[in-house]
Amino acid sequence: EDCDPALLRRFAIRVLVGLPCQRDRRKIIHRLLRNIEHTLTTEQLNHLALATEGWSGSDLESVAREAVMAPIRECLRSAAIRKMKLRKKREKCKNSCGISKGENDTVGTGNNAGTRGEENDSDSHENELKIARDELLNGFKSLRPVTLKDFEEAVSFWIGDGQEQMTAHMLTNNTTSSCHYDSDSSLDEMD
Repeated sequence: EDCDPALLRRFAIRVLVGLPCQRDRRKIIHRLLRNIEHTLTTEQLNHLALATEGWSGSDLESVAREAVMAPIRECLRSAAIRKMKLRKKREKCKNSCGISKGENDTVGTGNNAGTRGEENDSDSHENELKIARDELLNGFKSLRPVTLKDFEEAVSFWIGDGQEQMTAHMLTNNTTSSCHYDSDSSLDEMD
């Protein structure tokens, strides 16, 4: 459908691959989280697999990537807030110190006092940046595990309709999909 018909004619065979069933979606999500620290239980993985009926493996990979990024985004957001607070603090100090420098300059203390103040401000700024950088690195070292909430938010983001639709789908659709994308799936489900 997405390819030019002339291009498709050049291929000798056309293999159609169906969408994964619930069990296979659970396996896909589980494999995507194999090397990721998470708190998802088997029951929660089953709910995710049920809620993502009709999704391809590529869709599941995208939503898993979105969920896994949640703790990283929190860490980056925290570092950005910290940096913004330090910047505001520095500007506030600079404004209050700037008034006293202006008064000193009129008295005749010269430009050296201002230069020393700028050097101290620069050193203070460097220290603040180092503190913020160290906090960011420590945050990355101690990221929280991925949770079901991260997946719910990722699915909501992905479908665009909000979490209510996912929850409603999870509660109303308790049947498994009969779609199989390989011969092994159909044999395993019959057991």
